[in-house]
Amino acid sequence: MEVIDYNKTPTFSFEGIVTRYRDLCRQHGVKSPIDFQPREHCAEGKQWIYPVWSDVEQGITENDPACIDLGIWCLEVEEPIPFGCCIRNSIANKLYRSKLNDQQKNWLKKVVTTRLLSRHPGVHYKRLGRLLFCTGPQINDFTPFELKSGDDAYITRRKNYINMKRDANQALQATSASARRLNSTFDE
Repeated sequence: MEVIDYNKTPTFSFEGIVTRYRDLCRQHGVKSPIDFQPREHCAEGKQWIYPVWSDVEQGITENDPACIDLGIWCLEVEEPIPFGCCIRNSIANKLYRSKLNDQQKNWLKKVVTTRLLSRHPGVHYKRLGRLLFCTGPQINDFTPFELKSGDDAYITRRKNYINMKRDANQALQATSASARRLNSTFDE
C-alpha cells in the first residue's frame, strides 16, 4: 500500500506540532490537552494521512490557549505546508472568533502586520485585515502606513486597505461614544 503522508514537512511534522502543543499546554496550564490524531483516508491501494491542523482549529474554537498560540505560530511561520493557504485561512477565521489574551493580541497584531506587508502573505489579505482589527482598540494607535514610491501594487493596496479600516474603526468608535453620551443624557 502506498502511503502519502502530508505531515512530513520539517517545521510542521506531526511530532513537531504535538511537541510544541505539549510545551504550550505546560506554559498555559491547560488541564486537559487535546489528543491530536491525523485524519486518514484509504482508497485504491493508497493511504493518505492529512495534517493535524483540523484538531488545532477545533482547539481554537474551544478557546484552548495553547491551540490559539499554535494557530498564531502557524500564521507567523512562512514555510510552505501542504494545503497551507486553506489551513491558514481557516485558522485566521477561527482566531477572529476566539478569545485572545493581551499577549496573544499583541503577537497576532505583529504577525498580521508583517504578513500583510509581505509580497506573498499566504492568507487572503482581507482575512488578515479582519484579524488585525480583532486585536482591539489599539489599532487606533497605529500610525497610518506611508505609501512609498518603491512599493508594488499589492503592497500599496494592502496599506490602503489597513489605513481605510483604521479610519473606519476610529469613526465607529467616535460615533459609539457620541451615541453613549446622547443616550446617557436621555436616561437622566
